[in-house]
Amino acid sequence: MGAPDIATTTMPAPLDIELTGISKSFSSSAGDLSVVRDIDLQVRGGSTTALLGPSGCGKSTLLRIVAGLEEADHGSVLLGDKPPHARRSKGEIAVAFQDDALLPWRTLKANVALGRQLVRMPAAPRRVADLIDRVGLSGFEARRPAELSGGMRQRAAIARCLATDPRVLLLDEPFGAVDALTRRRLNVELPPVWGDGVTTVLLVTHSVTEAVLLADKIVVLSARPARITDVINVTLPRPRREDMLQTPAFAETVRTVEEALGAGGGGSSSA
Repeated sequence: MGAPDIATTTMPAPLDIELTGISKSFSSSAGDLSVVRDIDLQVRGGSTTALLGPSGCGKSTLLRIVAGLEEADHGSVLLGDKPPHARRSKGEIAVAFQDDALLPWRTLKANVALGRQLVRMPAAPRRVADLIDRVGLSGFEARRPAELSGGMRQRAAIARCLATDPRVLLLDEPFGAVDALTRRRLNVELPPVWGDGVTTVLLVTHSVTEAVLLADKIVVLSARPARITDVINVTLPRPRREDMLQTPAFAETVRTVEEALGAGGGGSSSA
């Protein structure tokens, strides 16, 4: 009989995210390209916030700055009372990019478990098995990435992130490679996994519908260089199930967000 999973007896306080005066440019032979400019943003600990804006406006760069993977030229980022690198070194930040980055020689199960190994957390086979089931990959545990579709690999990558029980979860178009039906299902089934009041989620998406379904707050960004043009609080009740998409309240919220995107000079998909 295997050793039981180790459970945490005391839940840590959720981490606020605070961005102050964030600006970022990239230099090239053609000159400096300003990508993000003067971003001030507060994200309440334990909530889910979506970043919406036109393609190439700087959403992913902003997410990488929050993760500590890019340095801002100006401004500061705090996760609670510490900068990103201090949180990342303790395994408190997890990031899922559009590229699944699974290791090709490891099985799906081993890739999901790798998230915990990399931050030197104790093995938790039941947690890993539960996450594989939640992302709809039960029965594929022994398969390697080359035997999986792009959408399946992306779901495995999300499970790998969640396996560490991160305090900050950063998602960059996490369902972009997933078919529409599976994407809708994951939009409904995954938030309860991270929506425990402890994990703070920052999500980049191009889909207005997805943003409204997932987020407590939607931050609308302008075309590059990204500036905040509007912040919309989503007051729809939780849990948010797929049938909510057909309600007048959901449709009204989508319209509000689309109008804000139009007013800010951007555009986004409602799919």
